[in-house]
This record gives sequence, structure tokens and C-alpha cells, in this order.
Amino acid sequence: MTITLPIIAVLSVTSEWSQSSGLTTFTLVPHRGRVVPAKAVAAVLVTVPATAVAFAFGAVGNVIGTALADIPAVWDQSLVEVG
Repeated sequence: MTITLPIIAVLSVTSEWSQSSGLTTFTLVPHRGRVVPAKAVAAVLVTVPATAVAFAFGAVGNVIGTALADIPAVWDQSLVEVG
């Protein structure tokens, strides 16, 4: 996740320039102060659910893996480590 999520943010900013849609965006909304925060909000709206899904897959994988290996499940992540 530490590699994937920054890539999502970078692609959301740079994809406009590779597709030449940035010209249209800044022609329709010439104030960059409105476009940049909108992109930040969009990146957060993608990142938060992606993180929740990743945690859910990790929890399910922990349960299935411990059941298959017949070992006790370990849930010892602190909030600091999760953050």
C-alpha cells in the first residue's frame, strides 16, 4: 500500500498531461486553486476505500491462513503501526 497509493495520486495528476485533457481542464477552470484541491479530494476518495479493502483482505487472509496452518490467529497490530 505504501507504493500503490502514492502512484494513484501521481497518476491522477499526470494522466491529464499524457492525454492532453489538462488543456481542457484549465481552459474550463482557469483557477488552479480550484483544480488542485479537487484532485486531492479525488485521490483521498480513492485512497480511503482502497485502504479499507486492503485491511479487510488482510484480516480475511489472516483468518484463512491460520485456519489452514492450524495455528492461533495473531492480532497484535497497534494503532501506531496501522497508521
